[in-house]
This record gives sequence, C-alpha cells and structure tokens, in this order.
Amino acid sequence: MLIISVAGDYESRALMETSLASDLSDSSGEAAAYFTVVGRRPLLNRTKLETTILSRGFDSVLLIRQKGQEQEGLVANRPVGQKFDLFGYDYDELNYAASIEQAPAITFVTELYSTADNKKIWSIDTISFDKASATELINEQSATIAEQLRTDDILAR
Repeated sequence: MLIISVAGDYESRALMETSLASDLSDSSGEAAAYFTVVGRRPLLNRTKLETTILSRGFDSVLLIRQKGQEQEGLVANRPVGQKFDLFGYDYDELNYAASIEQAPAITFVTELYSTADNKKIWSIDTISFDKASATELINEQSATIAEQLRTDDILAR
C-alpha cells in the first residue's frame, strides 16, 4: 500500500504518511510513505503516481486530503468532493501547503484506491476538534484511519 498525505506543510505530510505506514504495516503487509519512495518534498501528479506504482508494485493507494483542499472551478469539468478522481486528473493545488493547525475543526477525506483498475474502493471522512498541535492532530487521525480500515476489514491478512 502506498500512503499519500496532502495535508499541511511538508513536515506534517511526512509525519502523517510515516505514522499511517507504521500503523498499517503490521496488519496489511508493506505500507510505504509516498515521500520515502519518491523522495523529499515530492509533487503529486498522475505521471509520478503511475510510475511509482509500477516500479514498486503497489496494489493500493491510500490518499489523505483535507476536505475542500481541491478547488472546484480551477480546471473546467474536473471532479472534486465525493467525485474526486486521483487517477483521472491532476490536482496541482494538493501540492501546496494547507493550514491544519489554526482551525477549530478540520475534516479529512481518506480514500483507498485499487491500482488494478484505478478505482476507489473505500472512503471515510474524519473530523478533528481543537488540537493543540499539528502532531497531536496527525497522531489522532492516523490512529482513527488505521482503526477504521481494520474495523471495515479492508486490510489484507
């Protein structure tokens, strides 16, 4: 499983990816953080994503983004929100930092995609309230997402 986080600045993105990779590796085989596979401060686009998947043989991609981080109207007719399409379009705005520390409530969208057919197979929205730091928020989100994947019996055995 390839884990991609697009929330916050580079440090928070890396922390989210490594936290989830650690939380999921014990029960789902190998889970890898995008930045460790692609390199420091990696941009997310379809070409780089497809190359990464093919070169390492990932069978799934777990994408975590802040709700509303993609911008409707930036590209004509590009799906956003629930119809977000990781494999069909580039979402360049996801490569720019989004504040995750200063909001009283932040909602994250986590989507799991199968790389065999590039289809979304699972999704969850999680919300976090009044965290003292980005690290606290990320640790809570990582644990919540990993637990829900286990609860929904999504992870390989």
